[in-house]
Amino acid sequence: MNKLEEKFIGIGEVRGFLFEQLDKNEYTYLYRVSSKDEDTGSIKLWYEVFERRHSKELDTVLDGQPIHFEEKESYPKSNSFGVWAWTSGDLDRAKEIFIVTTERLKEKEKNKLLLTNNTCK
Repeated sequence: MNKLEEKFIGIGEVRGFLFEQLDKNEYTYLYRVSSKDEDTGSIKLWYEVFERRHSKELDTVLDGQPIHFEEKESYPKSNSFGVWAWTSGDLDRAKEIFIVTTERLKEKEKNKLLLTNNTCK
């Protein structure tokens, strides 16, 4: 599986933004994002926290040509924020969101395992 890079320059809707991974675990990512305001030259800085998600491997045919898509981790798009990704201008608040998101996903996984184990008996 292709993992998210620790540091990269955005493309598309986030073209030119600098993304730097500050923390990660098996459930959650924390990135610092910066961009330069072209008018003032000042640097804008914020933090993005999001659930670890990935797209599955897929083989398909497009215009008669077979295409293979590798499994890869996904960085959230703008419409993911408020759903499975969050932003904050404050690093301490972003760290809190990281911890809360991780704990929520751990609990969700634990409940899923309990449910699976109980239905298998």
